[in-house]
Amino acid sequence: MGDSISFWTGKRAEARGKPGLGLPGGTTVSWMAVCGKGWEKGTRHVQLPALFQMPLQVLVVHLGGNDLVRHSLRLVFKLINKTFDYVIAEFPDAVLVWVDIFPRLC
Repeated sequence: MGDSISFWTGKRAEARGKPGLGLPGGTTVSWMAVCGKGWEKGTRHVQLPALFQMPLQVLVVHLGGNDLVRHSLRLVFKLINKTFDYVIAEFPDAVLVWVDIFPRLC
């Protein structure tokens, strides 16, 4: 789940014929990324695919850079906690990987 960096990483993987990144055992990678995405839609973005696909096993999150220029740090932390609390409660066996926030260079 992520913003433009994750979006373009998924596009590149698909263009190279490796949308699953060559992971073993037929592992499926769902590229839940949208350019310009922020944390305010984080929880919702995880809920919909989870209803129609297999339960999450690993969730790699790359979000936050867009939020640093849109919201206060206090609000960003609240949004992050809301999303992570949801993921931990709904997918207790999933591994949660958070990629550090890359601040936007304006």
